[in-house]
Amino acid sequence: MITPSFNQMSSGSVVVVTGCTQGLGYYAVKTLAQDLAKGTQKYDCIVLCCRNVAAAKKAAETVARQTKCDPAKLVVLEEGCNLCEPRSVRAYAAALKAFLGERKIVSLVNNAGIGGNPAFHKTSQGLDMIWATNHLGHFLLTLLLLRHLAPDSRIMNVSSEVHDPANKTPMPDADQYWPQTTEEYDQRLARGEPIPGESVVTSGNRRYCRSKLCNVLFTNELARRLSGAVPYALPDAALDAWRSRPAAVCSLPHASTIQVVAMNPGLMLDSGFIAGVAGRFLGWLAWLLTPLVRLTPLGRLLRSAASSGVTLARLALPAPPSPTAVSTSAGALVAAPASKTGAVSAVFFDGDEVKPSSAFSRSPDAVARYQVRGECLGE
Repeated sequence: MITPSFNQMSSGSVVVVTGCTQGLGYYAVKTLAQDLAKGTQKYDCIVLCCRNVAAAKKAAETVARQTKCDPAKLVVLEEGCNLCEPRSVRAYAAALKAFLGERKIVSLVNNAGIGGNPAFHKTSQGLDMIWATNHLGHFLLTLLLLRHLAPDSRIMNVSSEVHDPANKTPMPDADQYWPQTTEEYDQRLARGEPIPGESVVTSGNRRYCRSKLCNVLFTNELARRLSGAVPYALPDAALDAWRSRPAAVCSLPHASTIQVVAMNPGLMLDSGFIAGVAGRFLGWLAWLLTPLVRLTPLGRLLRSAASSGVTLARLALPAPPSPTAVSTSAGALVAAPASKTGAVSAVFFDGDEVKPSSAFSRSPDAVARYQVRGECLGE
């Protein structure tokens, strides 16, 4: 496990956590607030980024009361952040920038998400709500806030074990029927159109698994771009042309010092996740049957929201630089080490252990497709 450098942060630093009114995010904020109350670190405040402002304020009040943290250090903006709607994400980012002023974000925790509900819901733009909430919203929020991240800061993307078929969960393979063309990307990922003949339950679960795979692909690709590494599998003849492009390397001066990592918090039956997918009754029933589930093959995946929340809080903060640090998730695909200081980036954490992400997420085929042409990251 990598120990965060709590006492090395500068004043004027802020931690931002999305989706923290309950479950994993709530316990992560609670852990961060406990450290804040004890004075064991240097960041100024924690921003609770949530869709439901009233629920976020209630959560902040509860955390402040339980941890003895100064309520002023738990910040809830009046602007809510509905991750599945780009307009809402942009409005929230603008409000957050106004709040930040000269302060910088030392940790951005992209935690919020929804499960694989069989009911097929679309956003106002016609996008699959699961994919838009779990991946696209965090993708946009991160890019909008990128220039407000401090040097040596960390971006934490919460993924899941279901992104990797090798974990042998009951969920469908995330990489099965993976889009091969731009049209298929639009149909299967962005709009979530089901595979012909697939049941609504399997289709909903597959959309969720894909969104978690996208979290990992985004982690690896963002780390690569921030590090200035060349795209994977680019022909030698194209290298000079790529390097000459104005947007070939991120213009943010300290881009290469920003760490980007992903984490699998485990199967948390007490997090409200099951209730969000199957309803409150089945969610309660799943929690009640937790002791029995531990006796099944799924038992190896079980963790509590409280324990995973502590782990998330610890890993969310920047790790101290190490001259021998390497990426064990994407390997050469993102050219680790990711920064001049040797800080670890493009790493996948299974709990607090560093493990490789799925073979597909590290394959030349998947990575080359994800490395699309575009403007420089940021605004």
